[in-house]
Amino acid sequence: MRLSPVKNEAAERKHASTTVIAFIAALMGLGQGGLLVSLPVLVSETHLSLTVWSMVIATGSVLFLPASPYWGRQSDLSGPKSIVLQALVGFGISFGLLYIFVSFANTSNLADGWVITGLVVARVIYGLTVAGMVPAAQHWAVLIKGEENRLEAITTISAGMSAGRLLGPLIAIALLNVHPLAPLITLTLLPLLGLLVAKNLPDPREQLAIKVASPAPILPPRRIVPFLLIAMLGSTALALMQYMLTPMLQAATEWSVPDISNAVGALLTISAAITLATQLLVIKRRRISVPHMLVGGSVLMLTGYTLFLSLYWPAFFLAVACVAAGGALFVPAYVAEATSRMAAQQGTMAGYIAMSHTLGYGLSAALVMTLAFGVFTPIWINIALSGAIFAVVVALSLAADKNE
Repeated sequence: MRLSPVKNEAAERKHASTTVIAFIAALMGLGQGGLLVSLPVLVSETHLSLTVWSMVIATGSVLFLPASPYWGRQSDLSGPKSIVLQALVGFGISFGLLYIFVSFANTSNLADGWVITGLVVARVIYGLTVAGMVPAAQHWAVLIKGEENRLEAITTISAGMSAGRLLGPLIAIALLNVHPLAPLITLTLLPLLGLLVAKNLPDPREQLAIKVASPAPILPPRRIVPFLLIAMLGSTALALMQYMLTPMLQAATEWSVPDISNAVGALLTISAAITLATQLLVIKRRRISVPHMLVGGSVLMLTGYTLFLSLYWPAFFLAVACVAAGGALFVPAYVAEATSRMAAQQGTMAGYIAMSHTLGYGLSAALVMTLAFGVFTPIWINIALSGAIFAVVVALSLAADKNE
């Protein structure tokens, strides 16, 4: 059965709008990759230590904890478009201030204390504003696509972020060859382009006013707590794996530091590429149901983390591939399942999930210290985390079967 020209045109407009929103969300990946790749240059340009820069960057990340749920709630109350627009403004201002204060540190006699203060202010602006980008973008995409296409809408935004993570380091490396601060300049200007495009996208506030029947809850309801738990456990395991790639390669090989750095870069690139390919070729084409995505994703992640026990470096590529494919299936599935249980407060739910991811990243940084007990300890922790995820998924599946 063919769609009428009018329906076909409307579907194309929805597809184009959600694709644009996904490209806006890709700025998150571009920013993270660009900042991490530029970090050695920023240390050199400012003469501040890597520890100081790590604390500066962490300042913005920590603020995602309170800010993500807040902006998710505001997305429910006033519409997601305004939240995305203000996130773009905050993104541009933040990277603009980073550029200004790094330039001052390199070209003037400005005291280190003032430079650090300026950098912290930039990251505070980032944390308080950009925290709303992903929850609001997911909410916006679902409103445009419709409830029946929730998974496709969420996957489109996830694919945009994956594309940003894949391209971010590559673009930053190319820009660093032009000028040491070219990545910061580019990340200051790109949000302005995003603003110009996003302003012309449809504003779903009228739809939102109909759907919101009650105020969004301040605390997450009990029925979505299992999804927040697996979101936190999954992000903890993924971040811990990324932290551990270098120590594991050092234990498995006798390579030089540059060779290990290149191998880590290759592993992360493969991870991002497989994540994006899985999202586009499997999920968006609806080749697997959401319950199967949850189970299959958790099994793949458990398999991948277990493969690291071999400490055989060629197996690391297969391990990373399994984890990436599993995460690509798993994340959109639990986001779709969780938001479907709070259909009238989708922005709030997306904010809770973003908060859970941030908690996981913070927990992983603390778990890195377990390396003091040997390289196998963090690997076993990841296996335990992914095993717990699988147990929760099975319990959710059994509960769903019982209720049917």
